[in-house]
Amino acid sequence: MSRLKTKIQFKKKDITLSLGIVGGMWVFFVLQNLGFFKSCYGIIPYHVDTLKGIVFSVVMHGSLSHLVSNSIALFILLLLLFAFYRKIALKVVVLGWLLSGSLLWLWPSFLQEATYCHIGASGVVYMLVSFLFFAGLFSFKFYSVILSLFIGLLYFSLVFTTSSPSESMAISWQGHLCGAISGLLLARFFIKISRNK
Repeated sequence: MSRLKTKIQFKKKDITLSLGIVGGMWVFFVLQNLGFFKSCYGIIPYHVDTLKGIVFSVVMHGSLSHLVSNSIALFILLLLLFAFYRKIALKVVVLGWLLSGSLLWLWPSFLQEATYCHIGASGVVYMLVSFLFFAGLFSFKFYSVILSLFIGLLYFSLVFTTSSPSESMAISWQGHLCGAISGLLLARFFIKISRNK
């Protein structure tokens, strides 16, 4: 039991970084509503002019409820990531952010409307859920698996209880899937490296 407690200790730096990332999304949301981002800063697969969305799509949101649901889940998952995997946490966030966006940009465009602009942090949320889940399995940290499943279910309920029917229909399952795949790949990569050291 003492081992579990030491593994999930949160440092002030963890909270500050998590708040900073989430706070950045709120800043961009305010700027969006002030009219600073009028064109698509999200991702449209194979549209060269939306390559910038690989970086910016995560901080763009379509509504306040969309932002709130993502903010709660993202903050909790970031805290867990820093607590369990502090040495690689920032690498996971940055690589997962870029990888999930890149996979979404490469998503077969014939499987969706060509003009659909994907925005929101849900891809990164699913990346973190997936990473915590699979990294927990690969490294036998089963409390990480249980917590990530719990947060995943919490996030799922938040999305559908804070969204209107029209927003729920527009949820980017492609972004969720790309995020989940990214989390799995990163978990496999980092845990394999740690075992070989």
